[in-house]
Amino acid sequence: MELIAAQGWPGGADAAELYHDLIQSEAFALVDPLVAARLQRAARLSPDAMAKVRSSAAHLRRLWPAPDVIIALPTLPFGAPLAEPLLSDPEAYARTNQQALSLIMPASLLDLPAVTLPVGQTAAGQWIGLQLVGAPDCDRALLMAARKLEHSLDLKGHCP
Repeated sequence: MELIAAQGWPGGADAAELYHDLIQSEAFALVDPLVAARLQRAARLSPDAMAKVRSSAAHLRRLWPAPDVIIALPTLPFGAPLAEPLLSDPEAYARTNQQALSLIMPASLLDLPAVTLPVGQTAAGQWIGLQLVGAPDCDRALLMAARKLEHSLDLKGHCP
């Protein structure tokens, strides 16, 4: 997360590159303002910084301890937020979105397989999830582990 905070998010840079023509066009005015703001910020990211992030991520990926290691952590640092209050406040949306992504971005940056299981609700009724992150190129093993955990916790069928 320190690397992303210092240099920027490569996924954003990729999106800005993919939608470059749209960003430059009049049709960009039709894009949701929350999405447009993120694309505009991402379009300003330095290609050199993104290369540094990708290189560092590749190094970090190689440090995974073993193929059979799975890390379990919360999916979000809080219960799933309600969309309505955030949609009317762009600053609150951006802040909450960044916080919400904080625990899933590392696996994404390192190109690691990850899956989340809904495991319950807060007292306020917000959903919470358990994220499982697996070793590089071990997607099938991770999915098998998630399925076993889902059955052992009797999660199946308890979500709307």
